[in-house]
Order: sequence, then structure tokens, then C-alpha cells
Amino acid sequence: MASSNQTSRYQLCQWAEDDPVLREDFNADNLKTEAAIVSALHAVEYNKPVIGQYTGTYTGSNSKAQSISLGFQPRMVFVMNRGGGGETYAGYSSLAVTNLDAECLKLTANGFTVEGSLNYSPSTGGSTGAANPFRYFAYR
Repeated sequence: MASSNQTSRYQLCQWAEDDPVLREDFNADNLKTEAAIVSALHAVEYNKPVIGQYTGTYTGSNSKAQSISLGFQPRMVFVMNRGGGGETYAGYSSLAVTNLDAECLKLTANGFTVEGSLNYSPSTGGSTGAANPFRYFAYR
């Protein structure tokens, strides 16, 4: 190369006052720059945090409160259950978002806590007497 100095990280040309400036040097530097940009974009694209959607179920414990562990602090949680007797409507439901908890639903550092109507599980009224599970949607 005609330049007497190069940058330490990418070895790009740094010309001194008396160095000849050659087109080949610019072309080589452009290829190095493009490769570095592509590498950085791939690192960002494949390692960027992704807002995840998580779903699950739990059964109310009929106690004062119950903690549901997700393994992360959610930004939003929506909880609902089917009404008793097999109806498809939400018997009980609630939504909590960061800095805005609901009366029976509170976000925690590791998941969320339910109480009251979101922790009550009456039987379905069928012959099995099984409790209706609550369903939740959590967003990381």
C-alpha cells in the first residue's frame, strides 16, 4: 500500500502528507469497511433482544395470593379463564403492564402474582369436578 500508516482495528489507510494516494487503496479500504459493517449488522440482527410472547396456564389456589414464576420480568400479562360449565367467555380476566398493576394482578421481577378472583378456581360443574385453569399471555 502507498499509505505509510494504517488504523489499528481495520487496517484502513492513513496517508502522510508525502504519501501517494492510490485508487487501489480506496477500493481496498471500501471492501474492509463494507465487511466490518456487514459483520456488525449480523451481530445486531442475531443478538438483538426480541420481545417474546409466552403463554401458559395455572389453577387458582383459593388462597390469598399465588405467585406465577416466568423466569423473567414481564412488561405485560393478560390473565383469563373460561366461565364455569364450559362457556367460552372469559369468566375472570385482567391485564397488567409495566408500572400499572391491576387490582388482582401484579407484575413481579420473576413473573406475576394473582389474588382474589384470579386465584379462585371453582369446579366446572361437570362430573369430573375439575377446576377451570386460568390462561395467561405474557410479553417480555
